[in-house]
Amino acid sequence: MKNDLTYDQLTMIIERATRERNAAVSELVTTLPGKILAWAAQGAEKFRQARAVNVTAPMKAFGGSASI
Repeated sequence: MKNDLTYDQLTMIIERATRERNAAVSELVTTLPGKILAWAAQGAEKFRQARAVNVTAPMKAFGGSASI
């Protein structure tokens, strides 16, 4: 089953594919920086929380006071 496409049909297909690709790239460029910043902020918050917990943990393990 062979389907011969005309030059106009091929041109329309290529133009549509180009528009869709450009739209996808545009969306990626606009959303990627925000996603990267959100990921970095989440990682920084987890790191900060881990540091806050680990500062007093050794003192409690040896029976000492947790207050400094």
